[in-house]
Amino acid sequence: MSLTAEIVSRRPLESAGNSGNVIEPVTLRDGRELVLKRVSPEWDWMSRVTHDRGRLGFMWDNGLFERVPAVIDHATVSVETEGNAWSVFMRDVSGSLVAPDTPCSLPAPCSGSVSWATITARSSRGAGRPFPISFQETWPTPS
Repeated sequence: MSLTAEIVSRRPLESAGNSGNVIEPVTLRDGRELVLKRVSPEWDWMSRVTHDRGRLGFMWDNGLFERVPAVIDHATVSVETEGNAWSVFMRDVSGSLVAPDTPCSLPAPCSGSVSWATITARSSRGAGRPFPISFQETWPTPS
């Protein structure tokens, strides 16, 4: 079932994001309120610079989100591929994000914008311990 086809209302979202992607809260026919992020190299400079050929769609379609450790809440509900664009439906976790200027004291140093998922994952797995996910196994090497 396409969640895009189930959208009954959209609202503008003021965002400090700088990638060029459209992010908007949406309401689905069943009453769920989600955040929709539209990603495409056509308007997203970060996708162009990183030569993104559909990383989110690929990871979703190949079950990577299901393999993420339970301590990480990726909030992703669905990723739908539409040509050279992707609709990423997420639960609204804005209340759980850490502000970019929040000091962070962990066994491993951190800087920049981090989420509680990052902090939780680092503190629960220990500094320097790898996650059980390998992008080499999951993501094809660029040609």
